[in-house]
Amino acid sequence: MPTDVAPLDLAAGHLMTAADLIDGPTALPDLYGLSGLTRLTAGRVSPTPATPDPTVPARSFIEDVRAALEVLDAMDPNDGPADLALLAWHVHELHQIALNQGLL
Repeated sequence: MPTDVAPLDLAAGHLMTAADLIDGPTALPDLYGLSGLTRLTAGRVSPTPATPDPTVPARSFIEDVRAALEVLDAMDPNDGPADLALLAWHVHELHQIALNQGLL
């Protein structure tokens, strides 16, 4: 992800990339819901997610979700939306679901 983008766009981009990793024709049906929930959360974080940096190697679902959470946690609450803590909590829950599903 480019580093010169807004933090919310960056976090949403990480979430969209994570969803892409577990979605598609070869995806496990058990993960369709998690993919959709991840995309829904990304859309709430930012309607303009950053596109992935093609020079960065692909990561796993959980690494991209963790990266999104780190971006949100690093933000000053005064620089984000009023519900920044709630958004971070939603991303944390996605991280926990991924851990429980064994998506390391």
